[in-house]
Amino acid sequence: MRNTIIAAVLATDMNQHFKGLAELKAALAAASVAAAADSPSADSDILNSVRLSSSPPGWSSSNAAQRLICVEMAIHASDVGNPTKPLSIYLQWVDKVMEEFFQQGAQEQALGLPISAMCDRSKAAVERSQIGFIDFIVKPLMDTYAQLNSNIGNCSIRHLSSNREYYANKLHQQQALAVHAANTIASSSAHETSAPATPSPTSAAQSVAVNGKRATVRFK
Repeated sequence: MRNTIIAAVLATDMNQHFKGLAELKAALAAASVAAAADSPSADSDILNSVRLSSSPPGWSSSNAAQRLICVEMAIHASDVGNPTKPLSIYLQWVDKVMEEFFQQGAQEQALGLPISAMCDRSKAAVERSQIGFIDFIVKPLMDTYAQLNSNIGNCSIRHLSSNREYYANKLHQQQALAVHAANTIASSSAHETSAPATPSPTSAAQSVAVNGKRATVRFK
């Protein structure tokens, strides 16, 4: 039990994400091959009785290695699974996580250290970071984990899709506003460039006040 808990905690390290995901895929593939190779027997009912709910053939809770990788990935999926929650909950977690990142960046800056990625408040791109987080980290993990439990996987993937769409729409709106602002500035600059030049005082008739009276004076 102690070793299982330690392994599960260490599996939450993002440096281990791709390694853990690869191990889960390999374990699922091996279980599938083993199940296909096994001929039907009287033991098959026993195997099915200990199989995890909705899990694939060949995956059994009596297999220590399979059980461990399942626990590790379940903890890891929970740790990075904010985008799999309903939008109202997901947005709260985004705010909390980003604020934690920004505080880390502020401390790094105060210590004269390089500011870690996504930790610089002045350069934050929340929409892009969340889309990338979903596309490259969370969705591949959930797609694979869904093979262990399709009920959990389907629910998670449904929220993932709608939450990604939410941030994709926000990013599109920001880009549209940026393009509009750039076009407005360019149009204003072009208008100023093409406007008639202000007449020079040396050749223009100027209206000036002389002793409190208005008079027109032409400069030559």
